[in-house]
Amino acid sequence: MNDREFEKRLLAMHPEFQARAFSLMRNHADADDLLQNAYLAAFKGWRTYDETRGPLLPWFATILRHCAGRMFSQVRRTPSLGDDEVLALDDEKQFRQFLAKTGQANEAEMIEKRVKGAIACLDVNDQFILTSRWKGTSHQAIAEQLNITADDSRKRLERAITKLRKIIDIGERASYDESA
Repeated sequence: MNDREFEKRLLAMHPEFQARAFSLMRNHADADDLLQNAYLAAFKGWRTYDETRGPLLPWFATILRHCAGRMFSQVRRTPSLGDDEVLALDDEKQFRQFLAKTGQANEAEMIEKRVKGAIACLDVNDQFILTSRWKGTSHQAIAEQLNITADDSRKRLERAITKLRKIIDIGERASYDESA
């Protein structure tokens, strides 16, 4: 495959990529920015694509997820809370009240966007387990839907949380580097 063939095949799937970008970003302008970044990365590294290993769509979807993670890591970080303060903020209502009292009410939207973006960077099964547990679904019910054991569901949840923390931590470190 040469440059032109790769470009033609990639751009032929633009509507699918556009839908995936919007599902990650939940905003058309951000989705367009994400697509530009992902196309640039894909065109720079198109020689790493190996047709024998699988279709173009999953390869590009991985690039989209990585680019989305980088974009979310660039969202400005809110001032950090001490451990005692975090423990005191048990629910979203308390957290939003805290932000309003400290003059950071607009930060809640940015935090929500960062967390949703970080979740979107996870594998589909990890997303399912994480959001299902957050909604109160039991490990047994999750296991039945995924055809795994409840113990596997617990282990996957732990891994998903670890991945989520790493994605968010990378974003926080990046924002510190930018402000320094």
